[in-house]
Amino acid sequence: MLLPKSEKVRKTKILLAEDNRVNQKIAALMLSNVGYVVDIAGNGIEVLEALERQPYQIILMDIEMPEMDGLTTTQRIQELYPAEDQPYIIALTASAMQGDRERFLSVGMQDYLAKPFEKAALLNALLRAEESIASSTMKKSVHAEQSKVVDQENSPVAINAVMDDTIPKLNYQTLEGIQAMLGPDSSSFLAEVIDTYLIEAPQSIDDIISTINKNDDRCLVEVAHKLRSSSASLGLERVAYLCETLEKYGRGYISIVPSDYEPHLHAEYEAVKSELIAIKDRQAIAVQP
Repeated sequence: MLLPKSEKVRKTKILLAEDNRVNQKIAALMLSNVGYVVDIAGNGIEVLEALERQPYQIILMDIEMPEMDGLTTTQRIQELYPAEDQPYIIALTASAMQGDRERFLSVGMQDYLAKPFEKAALLNALLRAEESIASSTMKKSVHAEQSKVVDQENSPVAINAVMDDTIPKLNYQTLEGIQAMLGPDSSSFLAEVIDTYLIEAPQSIDDIISTINKNDDRCLVEVAHKLRSSSASLGLERVAYLCETLEKYGRGYISIVPSDYEPHLHAEYEAVKSELIAIKDRQAIAVQP
């Protein structure tokens, strides 16, 4: 899918590798509004196919994707293309686990962003990428600078209860940020994104419960990550928190009783569903006290 160009068109070609439709819409419109031409790939196989058709200077590479994940895709690019023809790859991850930065750099990625990311963080990452592309002799110093990124947000979270009551069910600042960032296009776009979420979230919850019942930790990580990512992008912090906990359980980082999370996941989604519908219908975010 080719997004429309803004008035100020940048020459850098970007490929967005992201399977989550909500995140696709937000990131792609964010990029096109600041002048980037961006194509979208839904998984690693589509990334490799896109690179066969044309070169891209930058790839925004989601880590968790079906069929071929971001790490495997990056390794394949390293194998298939000489160093001078390889794109600058920025990892996109909602996992934010300790040691992720080193893991991403070790397979050939140059930078990473933790989702959901703000416009300023994305533009700063793209600026770093363009500076590196413009001068290949600066790559080593760019890598060294990126190595200074602090891992505080990657620290493991201690889980003492199913839900941390201090977490808001809906972070209005996240939605207000989308509105402010997108300007006049925000109302219809936000309604479209909410519609997409309301269609996909119930199926994701069913998938999570199915994998819990089957004791399939690998699939639990995948489906919990998907719902967590789209929920966080819209500010649904309690739903995202539950998904994060289940994802960490699936990865073996914490010990919990997964079945305890089923009713809470349903309840937190239903608690915020009506508010999302109201926001969509009025196509604006009411200012919160």
